[in-house]
Amino acid sequence: MNLELRQVPVSLVPALERDGRVFDLMCQAEGGLDLGKTWAGLNYLLSGSADGNSAAFDGVALEAHDTGYGPPMLLTSDEVRRYATELSQLDEAEVMADFSPELLTHGEVYPNRWSDSDREWLLEALRSLRRYYVDAATKGHGMLVYLT
Repeated sequence: MNLELRQVPVSLVPALERDGRVFDLMCQAEGGLDLGKTWAGLNYLLSGSADGNSAAFDGVALEAHDTGYGPPMLLTSDEVRRYATELSQLDEAEVMADFSPELLTHGEVYPNRWSDSDREWLLEALRSLRRYYVDAATKGHGMLVYLT
C-alpha cells in the first residue's frame, strides 16, 4: 500500500465529486506526491497513535470512487492552508523524538517492520509532505489523498 496526494484546483472540485473520469485523469497526471510506504509511519508521528489519523491524511470521502483500498479523501483549500501552516510550524527534532522502531513495529504500523535506519527516510518524507502542502496552499488548491 502506498499513499498518494494530488493537488486539486478549486475549479475542478465539483467535477471531481461527480465524475469518475476526472478522478482518473487527476491520478494519472504528473505532479503528485507519492509517499510510498512512509505514510503510516508519518501518520503515527503526526497523530501520536497507530490508530489515529493525522489531519494531513484526512478529509471527506469521495464515495463514488475506490482505489482498491477505499475511497480517496478530499481536503478543501482552507484545510490545505491550515495543514500547511501546521506542518510548517512543526519542530522536526520534536517530531522525530517520538520515532521508536520498537513502538512502530509493536503497534503494527505498516509496513510492520521498523529500524533505526528508517528515521532519515521518515524525516525526508515529512519534509516532502510539508513542501507539497505549502505549495498547494500557495496556489489555493485542495488535496486528494488516497491509497494505491
